[in-house]
Amino acid sequence: RPRAAAMANTARGAGYESSFAYKTIKMRFLNIANIHAMRKSGKGLHAHAQPGASDDNWFSVLGTWLGHIKLILSGALKIIRYLEESTPVLLHCSDGWDRTPQLASLVQLMVDPYYRTIEGFIILIEKEWCSYGHKFADRCTHYFTRTPSHSETSPVFVQFLDCIWQISQQFPSAFEFNLKMLVFLSSHVYSGLYGTFLCNSPQERVEAGLVEKSVSIWSHILDHVPQFSNPLYVSTDQVLRPLVSLKALQLFKHIYFLYNPSLIQIP
Repeated sequence: RPRAAAMANTARGAGYESSFAYKTIKMRFLNIANIHAMRKSGKGLHAHAQPGASDDNWFSVLGTWLGHIKLILSGALKIIRYLEESTPVLLHCSDGWDRTPQLASLVQLMVDPYYRTIEGFIILIEKEWCSYGHKFADRCTHYFTRTPSHSETSPVFVQFLDCIWQISQQFPSAFEFNLKMLVFLSSHVYSGLYGTFLCNSPQERVEAGLVEKSVSIWSHILDHVPQFSNPLYVSTDQVLRPLVSLKALQLFKHIYFLYNPSLIQIP
């Protein structure tokens, strides 16, 4: 989170780790905005992506969104540098279920080639997002599981998929899964068709009986592996270090223009 946000929380009686109490630590604020800023930026992007929407301020809206993507990717690269120096890293955001899984997942995917396979990617999401307690119901406004608060919605998981797509554009043969899998996940995290992304925690999914009442999205993917496979895939142990300059980042048109097909070719 930004240092200013941490200072503001301190003024309200909360706070963050003190370097005076922990003499051997170094604190690094990665300046990634909170869910409210991401929601505002995402709404602006989607409003401009609708058929017939005005082009006014498009580059400003796009620049703001890609600026968030840049900070997330930059944060992951910083963490990797610390790990390569054999420096332990404790990673957390305000609550621990939004920016934390974004960064933790990206670091693992960029460092470990297993998480770039279809099986590994499924395990990564299940481990760092579903089991860790990302609030899918609140962030994705799932009316069928609760009465959501619109102040809790935010495209955090979709941002994670966007970051992966950005990396895949620079390393097209590094991932066993393809564009279609990213689009499929970005659609069904909202659709409610699969029980995997319903509720806010594993406990809630157990209490709702979703194992018996719903289908896992992973079952569908594993039953249709050829559809989600990248024909260019070549397994490599290379650590992926994408360029994160705004000049190197692009709009992930296949998810943001999904309902404006005149601007893209749907996979």
